[in-house]
Amino acid sequence: AEDVLQETFMQVWKRANQFSRTRGSALTWIALIARSRALDRRGQDQVGFPSLSPFFVFVKIICIS
Repeated sequence: AEDVLQETFMQVWKRANQFSRTRGSALTWIALIARSRALDRRGQDQVGFPSLSPFFVFVKIICIS
């Protein structure tokens, strides 16, 4: 989960200029990036990643709110 979080922050930092308030809140934008990074990581892992389960719960709560 820490790797996904680091990748998320790196992408947010690199693409901050692409954020648009008219399309949604910053929190939603960051949560969607995190979700995307986590799904990418899941696709790379053959065994799965039970350690990311709480992370997905957090992202799901953020996206629904």
